[in-house]
Amino acid sequence: MLLFLILAMFSCNRATRDVAQQTFLYDAANLANQHNGFYTKAGQVDVAAKDVEDQRELSITLHNGAASPKNIKIFQKKEAKSPDLKSGKYEVLFLRSALIFNDPATGQSVEFVVKNEDFDALKAKLPTNYFNKNAMEVIGIAIYGKPDVLAL
Repeated sequence: MLLFLILAMFSCNRATRDVAQQTFLYDAANLANQHNGFYTKAGQVDVAAKDVEDQRELSITLHNGAASPKNIKIFQKKEAKSPDLKSGKYEVLFLRSALIFNDPATGQSVEFVVKNEDFDALKAKLPTNYFNKNAMEVIGIAIYGKPDVLAL
């Protein structure tokens, strides 16, 4: 019984330490500044999805008081795979043709890209493999509000 308690104590401590070690996107604030995007390090993000005609629309609201813009809409084909993006705390990086939501606690990210000439040029300027292979291709990304603040 004592051995079980000791093992349980060490496993709980290990799990707590893993969550405490947050993983942030590499050089995100600088990249946002260089590519006329925006970045917020950590903030509450609310996500709602609805189907509109032949598209799925994700409405995202940023609740970090220092973050601007406050609202984002992502448009994707209705038949496309639904993103695994739930409301929660995220690091948000927008780079014109790409939008990344990173959960610093888990290091898991959900990436949206609009594959066009702008995206190809952007990708060539970023560090190798900045986007993962599972980045979701979308029709468009609309930003509402003035993206003039890098909320650190």
